[in-house]
Amino acid sequence: MNSDKESFRDMSIGVKIFIVVSVGVIVLGGLLFSLFVYYFGLAGIFRLLDVSYESSFVLLKYAVYTFLLCMVLDLLSKPILALFNSVQPSAVGQVLFRALVDTFFTWLALHTIDQLMESITISTGTEWICAFLLFIVDWALDDRKKAKNAQKAKEEK
Repeated sequence: MNSDKESFRDMSIGVKIFIVVSVGVIVLGGLLFSLFVYYFGLAGIFRLLDVSYESSFVLLKYAVYTFLLCMVLDLLSKPILALFNSVQPSAVGQVLFRALVDTFFTWLALHTIDQLMESITISTGTEWICAFLLFIVDWALDDRKKAKNAQKAKEEK
């Protein structure tokens, strides 16, 4: 690359392959890290709530399936949350509605995968507790991210 403004189209095939593979590895690494955190989070919650499963591999399958289904269901919940937030409810109302929607969609994923897998047994109450705990973790991490972005915006001014 001779100049900083060289377009991707003008690069050699070797450089293009390197860039595409590098970006793919970074994206895959991020997804695997997220799944890793999700797996061990579920393992911890399940240990606390005394959920029975046959093996660690079964828990890994459960985590992968619920992770993927939660990603799809999250795409469905975003428009619902955006529609509700467009009405300009109070901050407390936004948090409560987000808790309700996120917990419901997470429970739906947990329950669906539990019903499809015979090698893991989770009671409905435990599914709701797990769904709510996952919402709390997501909300706490999301608020921390918003606070960091607000701090960066202040520093830039």
